[in-house]
Amino acid sequence: MGTVLLLGCGGDKSDHLVGQEGHATGGTARPQDHRHVKAAVASLWFNHKRLHSAIGNVPPIEFEAAYYRRRETELVGEFQPAESP
Repeated sequence: MGTVLLLGCGGDKSDHLVGQEGHATGGTARPQDHRHVKAAVASLWFNHKRLHSAIGNVPPIEFEAAYYRRRETELVGEFQPAESP
């Protein structure tokens, strides 16, 4: 990556070099990256693996998919043209 030069006001003594390999330049994983992974794992478990007793001990994602399949079937039936005698 290299080094990043941060300039202060007018190039005075407050100028300094930052960013050795892996620090300010993003060469290694940062702690907040681990939080994102933990959140994704928690979301996966909460929506895809957890059995919810209020909806018949199925994962919420399966319950939602069944709901929309049922709803789609009902809506398709409503919009069928009436048969002619």
